[in-house]
Parts: sequence; structure tokens; C-alpha cells
Amino acid sequence: MSGFALPSLYPARTASDYWELLKNYVPSDIVDSASWDRLANAAPALPGVAFGFERTLDSPAISQFGFHLWPWCMDAALACAANMPRAAFLAPLIRAWRTTCQDRLPLHLMVMWDEQIGTGSAQPQVFLTFAPNQPNWQAVVKEFAGQLDDADLAQAWQRAATAPHTNIVGLGVYLGRQDMPVRATVTIGPERDWNGHPNWAAVDEIASLSAVPPLVAVPPTLDPGLTWHVPVVARMHAKPHEALAPLVGALLERGMVDADTALMLQQPPLMIPVPGGATFDGQPALLRLMVSLERIKIVVADGAWLSAKICYMVRPVWRSSSGRVFVES
Repeated sequence: MSGFALPSLYPARTASDYWELLKNYVPSDIVDSASWDRLANAAPALPGVAFGFERTLDSPAISQFGFHLWPWCMDAALACAANMPRAAFLAPLIRAWRTTCQDRLPLHLMVMWDEQIGTGSAQPQVFLTFAPNQPNWQAVVKEFAGQLDDADLAQAWQRAATAPHTNIVGLGVYLGRQDMPVRATVTIGPERDWNGHPNWAAVDEIASLSAVPPLVAVPPTLDPGLTWHVPVVARMHAKPHEALAPLVGALLERGMVDADTALMLQQPPLMIPVPGGATFDGQPALLRLMVSLERIKIVVADGAWLSAKICYMVRPVWRSSSGRVFVES
């Protein structure tokens, strides 16, 4: 873009540099202090400042955390993979992505760690997402799988590539679990698979309460199973807490969340001032960390809501001296 310089920090920073700041500013009803302490040694695996974390409705303990692996942070992610055992699995995936996807189908990588609270272990999860109605996504995912030396991991991605569902926009492989289970994420629309499945009633109810359409995550098999994950992602909404508020109200009515937590979930994003140098448009800029609720994932089975988890994102927000704003994904 002519005349546009990407925002920057000097010196370069990652999320681990702001861990103590987040611990001090983020209210303990969102994340407990023990989570920041427990994950402090894992934070250097994050290659940039932006990251997300997930927790249950009844506990402020972080149960998952991870990041979007954008092309511009892949070199940093490779450095993390070389220096941290918990991130070592990233290196072959990044190389496969660069070989297969970089100049073709815009497949996007996301990485999460499922934290086994109390054990000190973490199970990695990797997701490939892409735009709806991509005609050649299966061929590209198969080629991506073919670039991997790990036979079990390659086979898992091959299984993902054979998912028979319509409207697929994402695939996930759970590396740390036995047999590497796979899930496919689909959009909902007038053309649906699995007509007559009782879970559609629950999905439609969730959709009626959401300002953004939900997604559905199921195994990549003809039979979607009895249990579905239904994430509602408000990341692109101008006010995600408002977009998700009716859903929070429904969780409260069902007794799935208490009144204090429901009130917390309806608060606007937290903006944390960041000391130190930053530039935007080549000029000194103000930098803040935005902590915002961006996803509610509801587990449904046999048409009923079983449980839910919430996901917050931490994003750097730059404001230039001329008033321009840049929010990192």
C-alpha cells in the first residue's frame, strides 16, 4: 500500500514481554493469577504479541492458548520451534505450508495448546482454515500432507482432506491425542448435510441468538456423530461483546453461567496501556493491548446444550499521531 508503513515495536516484542503486564491488568475473574504464572514458561512459544486463550464458564483458569500463524510471523515461529520443545512440531508444518499453500490456495494456519491443568503437559492442536467454496481445497490439503515426514501426522491430514461435508471452511488435527483425531468445520446455510439430525435444532437456536452465524465442527466422516461443537466467532464484528450478548443471556437462563460471569462477558474490551516505543506510519505511536471476548463455543448433543467455553483474544492496537488505528489479527 503506497505511503503505508506497518506498525512496529522497538525493540521487537512478543507476548511473553507483556506477560507480567497482562497478569497485573487483566481482572482475575477473566483469568486467574495462577494461569499467568503457570504459563509464563510457555509464553515464549508465541511468536508475536497477539494470542488467544480459552477457559470454561465456571473457572478463570486458562485451558487452551495459541495464535494465528500469519505469514509475517512464520520466521519468528520457526525460531520458537528451534528453541522450545513444546513448539518443535511447528517447523515441519510451516515448511509444508510454504511449499504447498503460500502462493496458491490461501490456507491459514492456527495453533493451540490444550493445557492439561495439574499435569504440566500440553497437547498441541493445528487448524487449517480457508474461505468458503474453495474448489480445490482437498487437493491442496493432500499435497500439504504429502510434505510431512511424520507418517501419523500426514495420515491425519489425509483423513481431513477426505471429509465429505459441504461448506467446509476449516480442518483441525489434535496432535497430542491418541490416534490424532480430526475435526472439520462447516458453515451453516440452506444446503445442509445430515438432514433430520436433532442437533440442527440446537444450532438454529444458537444462530437465532447470534449477530454472527455460528459454525459447526464435527468428525470428517459421513456420520457427524452425536456431539457437535458450535463456535460463534465475533472476531470481525465491531463490538464482539455486544454481538455475543444475547447468547450470554441464553446461557444465563439455562443456568450454564452465573450472573457475575454473565456480566463480565458483556463488558467492552479491556484496553491496557503499553509503555515503550512504537511507530505507526513511520511516526511515534501509542500502543495498547486489547483483551476482548471473541468466541463462545457451545457443545450440543441430541439437540441439547451441554456445555460452553469462552475465548478471549489479546491484540496490540496502535494509534498514530494523526488518529489512524491499526489492530493486529
